[in-house]
Amino acid sequence: MSASFALGRLSNRQPEFRTQQILVLDHSRVRFGPIRPRATLPPEILGEIFICCVEKNAFYPIDPNPEEPPLLFTRVCRWWKEVALSTPALWNSLSLDFDLMLKNEASVVMYQNWLSRAQSTLLSLSLVDIDEREVPPGPVASLLRTMVGMSHRWQSINLDLGQDVVKFLFPIKGTFPVLERLALSVHRSDIPTFICDAPKLRKLYVNTYAPQIQVPWCQLTSLRVGDIDLLWCLHILRDSSNLLKATVEMRCDPVALPNVIVEHSYLQNLAFGVSLLGPLEDKNTPMPILGCLKTPALKSLTLEFLDRSEDNHTGPIAPFLSFLSRPSIRLHTLGLSCMPVLMDDLLQCLQAVPSLVQLRLRPILNVVNLDPLFSRLTGQSDFLPQLELFHLVLSLRHTREERELPPITMTPSVVVQMLCWRWASSKVPLRSFRLAQPYKVPVGQAIKLDPEFQRLAAEGMMLYIGERDRSDIFL
Repeated sequence: MSASFALGRLSNRQPEFRTQQILVLDHSRVRFGPIRPRATLPPEILGEIFICCVEKNAFYPIDPNPEEPPLLFTRVCRWWKEVALSTPALWNSLSLDFDLMLKNEASVVMYQNWLSRAQSTLLSLSLVDIDEREVPPGPVASLLRTMVGMSHRWQSINLDLGQDVVKFLFPIKGTFPVLERLALSVHRSDIPTFICDAPKLRKLYVNTYAPQIQVPWCQLTSLRVGDIDLLWCLHILRDSSNLLKATVEMRCDPVALPNVIVEHSYLQNLAFGVSLLGPLEDKNTPMPILGCLKTPALKSLTLEFLDRSEDNHTGPIAPFLSFLSRPSIRLHTLGLSCMPVLMDDLLQCLQAVPSLVQLRLRPILNVVNLDPLFSRLTGQSDFLPQLELFHLVLSLRHTREERELPPITMTPSVVVQMLCWRWASSKVPLRSFRLAQPYKVPVGQAIKLDPEFQRLAAEGMMLYIGERDRSDIFL
């Protein structure tokens, strides 16, 4: 324990207080003297304890903070500092802020020391360049070269870069023998030819797809790619035959649908959305691509559309129904955000997935009466009989012209009746219900005040009615 934490003598207090303090101090020396950390814990054990105390996430490498581990360990006492600085596994995760390097040269020294302490361990790194400024000569350039020189130890790398840093770093020559995860966020025009010789690469995340990116697609088990057109998407899905999970944000370019079926034997989790970076001409994106896929192992499907309520657009549901009718598909989870269909077609789509256990739904703004949905979920044992989780997200009720739309019709008693029936009467009880709103609305408050709603909560049903948060994002 540091001397700064020791209790001083109470010399200016009454004698009885001084006597009591002496007894406490003597008692603590007897109890804790024999078990001082330095006397009982070998540095290897203490180092392992430190490692367990550091939260590491490949998606979010450590952002150095003196108030958090591992830097915090170096500020407790000299013994802890010695052990922390000599434990390489504490320093193999680092988020480098390029803009901070340009403003504060001391940060460059800190990053250099951090990386040197990692010694030969595998690295999880993130390099972020928000302001997209030029790479100056000197310490910053030297640090970037040091990081590139460690590419043979990259296990996870996240690069969110502007044009000048990209040109400075790429192409990175050599192989990446231990690289398992690559996240690349750069403008399409800034991407040089990027061929990744990485025999262990399994996860790839690219915010803006470019044909110059060439990786061992057949190795991937997880893929997230944005701003890609339908033809390139099919090309990548065809080459990535071992995917288990794929999330794709597609461009809305009007493209002729190719006469091809891409089969994925292992794909279990599939999500399609719309990229806002390109033209928004095809109003049915991403629906058409479903006609080109065969995914017998699929368990989770998410489709996110642009809400076209201002022009009253609705699309066909035939591609969706045809996709679900393929042999062996038994969806466990379905997410539909702003699917361009009215209530009758929406109910028909849900009727086609009786195996569904989890449903996440965000209706388009034109769907103003939700009572038919809750009524259909009540008393009909053949409609979503396996449903255990129902997550409903409501949209903000205005158009681009800020013209108010009719308020949503959602009768509190109809909602509560559905919850009661699903909890008690159906063979598989509904265990979780979430109603997420962009702001507090009276109907939500009325549902929460219903005595039956409160009874369900007391009996263990997971219930939430409130404002939206990050968990209400579909992609």
